[in-house]
Amino acid sequence: MSADSSAPGWFPDPGHAGDGPAPERWWDGTAWTGETRAPAAPGPLTPPGRPGPPRQPPSGGARGRRGALVVAVGSALMLAALAAGGALLLGNSADGTDASTAPASGPGPGSEPGPGHGPGPGPEAEAGAAPLSRPGPGGLALPILPGWEEQPPEASGPGLLVTTGTYPCPADPARSCVTAGASLGPADATAGADPRRAAEADITAHIEESFGTATYDGVREQQTLLAEETTVAGERGYRIRTRLTTGAGIEAYAESVVFPAPDGSGQLLVLRFGFDLGGEAPPAGDIDRITAQIRPPDGDGTKTR
Repeated sequence: MSADSSAPGWFPDPGHAGDGPAPERWWDGTAWTGETRAPAAPGPLTPPGRPGPPRQPPSGGARGRRGALVVAVGSALMLAALAAGGALLLGNSADGTDASTAPASGPGPGSEPGPGHGPGPGPEAEAGAAPLSRPGPGGLALPILPGWEEQPPEASGPGLLVTTGTYPCPADPARSCVTAGASLGPADATAGADPRRAAEADITAHIEESFGTATYDGVREQQTLLAEETTVAGERGYRIRTRLTTGAGIEAYAESVVFPAPDGSGQLLVLRFGFDLGGEAPPAGDIDRITAQIRPPDGDGTKTR
C-alpha cells in the first residue's frame, strides 16, 4: 500500500512556541510556506490514507507524513500510511477458513485467508490484549500486536499507523514498502455521514493510493470479498475487503472500515488495512485482531457517553 507524498493544506504551525493555540501554516505538499492564518475550529484534517506535513519545518531531508516510507503490502510489506505491496487486509477464504490459523509467514498465493463472514469483531478487547499506541482520532488507540510497531507522528500525521517489516517497492526500489500496515484517521467529510457510502468511496481511494503505479505498477485484478456491517469500538460501521493482484505480480488484501467516533463528536473514522499475501507478511488474522482491540487508552472500547 503506498502513500509517500504529503497532501497540501492548513496545519498547526510546527514552529509555534508561544502560549495559546498555534496559528496555521500552509503546507504545499512539499514544504512549509510563509502563509499563516488564525487557527480554524476544528483544526484541519488530512483525508485518511493521505499524509500530513512534517511536525517540524523541513530543513534538508525532512519528510512528510509517509515521507520516507511507502506502506506496501506485497509479499514483503504494508503500511497503513505508507505504501503496501500486498495488502493490509485479510479476506475470507472460499471455504470459510479462519485466517487466524494461518502460519506466521502468511497464506500462499493460492489460498484465501480471513475470518468467517458475519457482523465482524465486537467491541470487546481480546483476552490478553496487546499494548496500545498513543491516543489518536476519536480518542482511540491501535493495538500493537507482536511483530508490529507504531510509527511516529511524522509518519502518521493526524492519525495513527502501525506496520510490520519493510522492503523495496517493486516499481521503485528507492522507496520502502511494508508487508502489512493499519492506519486510523478521519474519514473524508465529503463522503457524507453514512458509514457504508463512506467505505465504498474510501476503498477506491485506498487502492489507488496504496497500490498505485509508482509503487506496485497499479492493480490488474481485484475481487471484493466482504461488504458488510461490522462493529468497531462499540460503534456500528461498515467494512469492505478486497483481494488484489498488482501489476508487479504481488497479491494483497486492502480493506476500509468506516465507523462513527465513540467520543460523541459525530465524526466518521476510517480504519485501513493493507496485507501482503505470503512471504514475510504477518498472519492475515491480525486484521481482525487489530479491529477487535481498538479502544481508548484507558477503556475497553465500549461507548462512554
